[in-house]
Amino acid sequence: MVPVDQADWWAEFKIFQDRDGRYSWQLQAASGRIIVQSGHPYESKYWCEQDVNWLRANAGLIMVYDHTGPSHRLAV
Repeated sequence: MVPVDQADWWAEFKIFQDRDGRYSWQLQAASGRIIVQSGHPYESKYWCEQDVNWLRANAGLIMVYDHTGPSHRLAV
């Protein structure tokens, strides 16, 4: 196991507005890598922020399943 400084593992949500006035979000790692981004644009900044807040509040409850093999087990 390699020790990691706290500054190396943080991530932050960023909200953007496109030229058409729609909003989207990204979760960006400290390294600059985009970990995940919204799957669609939001017409309202409010609903974009609501989804980000829901993800932040429920991240520990989100299940991960492996759909690459026949067992579809919970990924560890």
